This record gives sequence, C-alpha cells and structure tokens, in this order.
Amino acid sequence: MKGRPASKRRSPRRSTGTPVQPRPQAHGRFRMVWMAVAIGVAVAAILAFLTWDTQQEMVSELEMFGDGHRLPPGDPPLDAAAVLGLNPQVPQTVSEINEEILAVGKLVMTTLPQRPEAYAQMAVAHLQVGQERAALESWQRALEQNPSFAEGHLGMGVLLKEFGEDEAAIASLSKAIEVNPELEPAYRELTSLLLQQRRTEQAVEVARQCVQRFPDQAENHYWLGQAFLQHEDYEAASRSYEQTLRLAPDYSPALHSLAVAAARMGDKDRATQYQKRFAERKALELEAERQEARNFDDLASRRQALSKRHAVAGVLQLQVGDPRMAEAHWLRAAAIDSQERTTRQALATLYEQQSRTAAAVQMLEELCRLEPEQAEYFLRKGRLLVGLGADLPAREALQQTLQLAPQTAEAHRMLAQIHLRSATDWPTAVAHAETAARLAPSSDTYLVLAAVQSQSGDLAGARAALSRALQMDPDNPRTRRAYERLRELD
Repeated sequence: MKGRPASKRRSPRRSTGTPVQPRPQAHGRFRMVWMAVAIGVAVAAILAFLTWDTQQEMVSELEMFGDGHRLPPGDPPLDAAAVLGLNPQVPQTVSEINEEILAVGKLVMTTLPQRPEAYAQMAVAHLQVGQERAALESWQRALEQNPSFAEGHLGMGVLLKEFGEDEAAIASLSKAIEVNPELEPAYRELTSLLLQQRRTEQAVEVARQCVQRFPDQAENHYWLGQAFLQHEDYEAASRSYEQTLRLAPDYSPALHSLAVAAARMGDKDRATQYQKRFAERKALELEAERQEARNFDDLASRRQALSKRHAVAGVLQLQVGDPRMAEAHWLRAAAIDSQERTTRQALATLYEQQSRTAAAVQMLEELCRLEPEQAEYFLRKGRLLVGLGADLPAREALQQTLQLAPQTAEAHRMLAQIHLRSATDWPTAVAHAETAARLAPSSDTYLVLAAVQSQSGDLAGARAALSRALQMDPDNPRTRRAYERLRELD
C-alpha cells in the first residue's frame, strides 16, 4: 500500500473464538469508511439545508388577482471554474480527476484555514487518491485547529489501526468516543481493534455501549456477538447474532458466527443449519460481486467521488457565509456528474432564496428529468413560474404534480389562480379552488375560492367562501376588503 513502511504493514491476525472477516484492500477500506463517515455527514448537511422552508415566502409573493408578481431576474450564471480556479473543461481521465480531488481539498483548506473540517476534507481527498500518510498529517492538522474535533480522532484512529500502530489507534478511537459519544463508527472500529488485541472484556464493554446507543443498527449487534464469542459466552453471542439477523436477515457474517457459536455449544444440527444458510447467502453475494465487477466503471466511480468532494466543499463554504463559493462548488459537482441530485437540490433552493428564479427553474427542470416521479420538483417549478406570470408552463408543471400527487392542495390552488388570471374555463377553476379549500382549509384557499366563484358569477358561493375565510382569520385585512367589495355588489 502506498505510503506504508514495510515494517508496519499489518498481517491478518486470527484469534481463537473470533472469526476474522477478510480485510479489504487498504484503499478500498479507507474509501468505504470515510466516504460513509465524512461524505455521509456532509450530504446530511446538504439535506438539512434543503429543508429550509421557502414555501410560505413564495406563496406570499403571489397575487390572487391581476397579472401575478414578477421576481427580478437575479445575477447572471456563475462561472464556477473561474471562481474556483479550475480548468473550464471537466476532467476526463482518472488522473485528471485525482488531480482535481486534491485541488478541491487544498482550496477548501486554503480558504478556511481555521476550520478543522477543511483539513478533514483534505484528509479524505488524500485517502481517495491513495495517499494515506498525507491523510494522517491532515488529520493531525485538523486536531491542531480543534483538539475536540471528534471526527479527527476517528480519522487518526482508523489510519493508525491500518498502519499497525494499535496502542495509538486505541487512544485515538477512545478519544473520539469521549469527545462525541454519538460518533457511531468509532465504537465499531475500537471494538474490532480490541478484539484483535485480545482485550476481550474491554471489547464487550465498548460493543455493549454501542448497542445501547444505536440499537437499530444490525452491525452493532454483530460486533457485540463477536466480543461475546471471544469471551466464550456463546449463548450471549448467539442472542446478539440473532438480533443482527432480525434487523438484517441477509447479514452473512452473523450466519457464519451463529454456526461457530452453535458448534462450540455442541449443537451440531443448528451449526449445520446456519452453515448451510451462510453458504447459500455467500454464494449469492459472490455472484452479485462478480456482476458488479463486470459492470464496474472506474471512471464513472471516480467522477462521483470528485462530485461529492465539491458537494462537501460547498456545504463548508455555506456554513461560513460564502454562498458564492458554495454555488461554484455545487455547479462544478453538477457538471462533473450529470446524474447527481443532491447539489442540484441545494442549488435550486439557493436560487429560490436569492430570487434567481430562472436559475432555480433550470435546476428544477433538471431534477424533474432525473427524478420524474418526484411531485415536489414539479410543484416547486410550477410555483416559481406562477410567480413569474408564465402561466402555460406553470400549468403544465402543476398538472404533472397532480398526476403524481392528486391530493396536493397547493397545486389545485395555483391552477385555480391561473384560470382566474386568464378568465377561462370557470368550471375547472371552481373545481380546483374547491378541492384546494377541502384539502387545506385556510383563509388563503377560501379567498381563492371566493375570487373564482365571484368571477364565474356565483356571488352566493363567493360570500360563503369569504365568510369561512373571515372565520378562520378575522384580522386579515385582505379578506375584509374582499368581503366589503362583494357586499357593495349586492
């Protein structure tokens, strides 16, 4: 493995009582662990960002009467490559992709030198290109910025464990748990290492803490079973493995370990049964792995890795209040991976909040193409187009929303408003307005219903709808004015 002295390479260690799973190649192991930890945390942050509620703000901009509200066009499209100092052409080879992965890490580290997360992203970048020793240095620099950065201790622990520096790894992983008891992967890494060290009682205690904190994760019960197995408490081990299978029926390591535990308790029939199930499941897994290997596209995989690096960088930039840099990273991510969704979601929300409606609509159109079964994208697109007064494309988007989610009250309400503005097809307008009021009764929906009924000549229905609106919001001046205007017509 690159960067590892020969004297420090860890050889597979087997200990009596604990089946040892084959160790993946180091680069693959690092990628699996840290793509799951660091990137997973960052994507969760993007998703949290996407939950910002812009719906009420956008709805308040809509005019119930008249031609609708036109939002300002906003800034011109951002030149992401120029802002980031990258080649305008997206990388086309694995070598070029690896260069940009490192460039993104260095850029984040340079622009956010006081943030430990920036050095963490540099560490992940090094790991993705196989530079493990450089990654270790980046984790150390992250901890220099913040000694209580739990992810830094976890990163150090994983690498030190891989390098065979077990005592230092145990100290780092223990510190990660001490600083942040919710850092789930640290428990599993520490349990595994303690078992390799034959420190069985400590392993049982750490694994038990993990299960108590995270009882819904099958792998946590598996590792508790491994600790009990090494402790020669075969009944407790079996209970843990059985719980693993209740949570994940196809988890083959638990089947194998159950066979081992049953054999050691002298139950040959159960041992044979579980060994047979394990062999059947393992055969399926091996065939799936062979199929995956046949279909594997290394270039596409590396593109996805680079896209995620930009996604993470954008989150960090947004956290420090630089939406321009966040936008640049997310645009680059979208350009690199034409199927990537998360950054497009983030960009659509960012553009909505910045009133850059045309850009938001473009991103939502891409999301509609990528996930045509998601009604939310069509609804958001329709909402923006209604705000712009672009009634025809808005109607198409809202009708598609209702095909996917017929009970979407907002789509019915906005379709009623479109018909109201164009003064066409009053029966359809009334039907949409009535449905909106039934699905989501509120002062606003009854106002729309009243307006449609009034324009269609149903003054009695309009008065009834306005009365309901006033009952729901008696202090609403717009409702009061509409009610007084309608009374003047009597």
